[in-house]
Amino acid sequence: MSASDSVPRVGVWLIGARGSVATTVVAGCAAMTAGLHPPTGLLTETPPFTESGLPALSSLVFGGHDTVDCPLPKRAEALAAGGVLRTVRAWSGTNLLGGGDGASLADPSAAAAKNAGKERVLADTLGTTPEGEVHIDDVPALGDWKTAWDHIAFDGFLGTRMVLQTTWQGCDSSLAAPLVLDLARLAARAQERGLSGPLSELGFYFKDPVGEGPAGLGEQYARLVGFAERLREERTEGGQRGGRFADGPVAEGADGEGGGGGGGSVGSADRSGEQR
Repeated sequence: MSASDSVPRVGVWLIGARGSVATTVVAGCAAMTAGLHPPTGLLTETPPFTESGLPALSSLVFGGHDTVDCPLPKRAEALAAGGVLRTVRAWSGTNLLGGGDGASLADPSAAAAKNAGKERVLADTLGTTPEGEVHIDDVPALGDWKTAWDHIAFDGFLGTRMVLQTTWQGCDSSLAAPLVLDLARLAARAQERGLSGPLSELGFYFKDPVGEGPAGLGEQYARLVGFAERLREERTEGGQRGGRFADGPVAEGADGEGGGGGGGSVGSADRSGEQR
């Protein structure tokens, strides 16, 4: 028996085997197996699944049935002509702000500083700087409300070009107030437990955290939950705890003042729906 014969095979039977989805599945698997395309969109090709013992893409064998008689290669050619068989490429946004924020950010230098922070978040999260710009407009009639619109161009499975558009509206003070309350309680508990210095685990609350720490929201939340676990621990003898939190400069708080709730950004301590 040859080496190839000893490789376990997994059969995949497709209902509607000559439709767009099935054709893309078959052609995509072949393209990725041949190294022609990266496995964009496949969670099972990400590091958490590396050691899970999943069957290799090359071990999948496809079959199926359909009521149409168009040959699979012809269907694939039609999809390719439509741009299907070709990651964030561009991100543009517009923020309409009223109240004090809108007036403050009408100053070009202030708007440039805020946009620079947003661009850093995107670069850290995506691993690259996409095309596009963010525009901030002062609309006094909105009062304490803000509207954010984002246009995101990205490549999907097999490089398929797609667009995601979001429109969001919220009340700035109602968004920021619970974050301030959270930070006050967490900082007070940290002090009670004998902690001092920067608390980089609170980076979840800031658009542009200072110091070292993950940029992804999910990772930031995981660190915050871990911080909550540490706050449950008992003090060591003498009221001091062993070890230290990650080093980094103390961040400015929600009112722009320095404080013990580090890990934050220069500016407001909120995730208020604008492009991060």
